[in-house]
Amino acid sequence: MTYRQNAGRAGSRQSRPSRPLEYAIAAAFLIALAVLAAALAAVSTDSLSGKAVVVDGDSLQFGNQKVRLEGIDAPEFTQTCTIAGQAAECGKLARTHLRNLIAGRPVECSGWQTDKYDRPLVRCTVGGTELNAAMVRDGWAVAFGDFELEEAEARNASRGLWQGEFAEPRDWRREHAGESAGDAGHFVAIGDLFAKAGRRIVEWTAKW
Repeated sequence: MTYRQNAGRAGSRQSRPSRPLEYAIAAAFLIALAVLAAALAAVSTDSLSGKAVVVDGDSLQFGNQKVRLEGIDAPEFTQTCTIAGQAAECGKLARTHLRNLIAGRPVECSGWQTDKYDRPLVRCTVGGTELNAAMVRDGWAVAFGDFELEEAEARNASRGLWQGEFAEPRDWRREHAGESAGDAGHFVAIGDLFAKAGRRIVEWTAKW
């Protein structure tokens, strides 16, 4: 029997006492996953529907609840740009385009994430048309975490903002008012996610 074989056996004998610890770690990991799954299940998808007020090119309001269209970023309401060589109020134009897409019809929105201001990040539809995608495809918002194909389509077709020159909305916000409340790209931090999950669990248990 060689030294390597003896060393291997000795190493095997030495590792055996650590197995209970390994089992405990594995069990704790599985329990943590179960707790996380329960927490995420408690953070159910939020849904809103009905008449919506268009705040700007990527924000809607249902009663007292303001929501942001997920995955896009539209010009701020007071933002200007250049279209066909002329100065244009692109923020107002973006809002008008979103209003025209809705055309007074009921809006259905859903989503489970929030931004850093605790506003729901949602995807909304009207009559089978997804507003998030349509705003980017029509050139009145840019991709911001999603809808890159729609943005490429708008750019290639010179639609909306792509008819001229404009500053990225987030860059415009930095120059004019720092990181404003309109930044849709900031998802809720993991700590906030658990806090929201905790609130949902408390609400759920209170019903029972």
